[in-house]
Amino acid sequence: MTARLVLVRHGQASFGSPDYDLLSEIGRRQSQLAGLALAARLPRFDRVVSGSMRRHQETAAGCLSAMGHPATWEKEDGWNEFDHEELIRVHEPRFANDTVLHREMALVPDAEVAFLTLFRAAFARWASGRHDGDYRETYTAFRTRVATAVSRAIASAGRSGSVLVFTSGGPIAAAVGDRLGLNPERMLSLAFRLANAGITELSARGDGIAVETLNDHAHLEGEAGLLTHR
Repeated sequence: MTARLVLVRHGQASFGSPDYDLLSEIGRRQSQLAGLALAARLPRFDRVVSGSMRRHQETAAGCLSAMGHPATWEKEDGWNEFDHEELIRVHEPRFANDTVLHREMALVPDAEVAFLTLFRAAFARWASGRHDGDYRETYTAFRTRVATAVSRAIASAGRSGSVLVFTSGGPIAAAVGDRLGLNPERMLSLAFRLANAGITELSARGDGIAVETLNDHAHLEGEAGLLTHR
């Protein structure tokens, strides 16, 4: 008997806007298409869980509506993303002011490359464990939080149930990383490659938890511009 844990990354959020934690128009469409794909591959499930961030819940609402299910779920903070804004502020204090960050990114030839370079450095500092006192949640605490959320979801599925989870790239990469033995750098690289509204599936048998599907985004490939990662 096999329990299934289906993880859906949120649709595209509003990167660069005053409130990142909102789905864009593309993000809402991605959520609908994920729901249509899941309607065929997951006709029944025993539980729906969402992180408490708005982008998680907006994705859940759009996805479940497209599946023909009531837009109801249990909120669980364990599936929330780590605070990427805090990582950047601690690494480079002048970016505590978002206006300064956006202004500097606008002045470089490739803002995305510049931001990712900055973020990788901020993440590495956090994950090193040498500066834990600077953060509200340490890297180790984040990994433990996600592992606990995975265990709780698998336990609630019983021996043959299915749990549908709406979350972010960081928790998905951490859950997969625990199965594949990824170090922090490789975990972050995986998180960067997870598609918005992509689907990852874990299974649990007597011999442990395995990765069955990773970052499935075939449902996004029929319309131009829907395959996004940020």
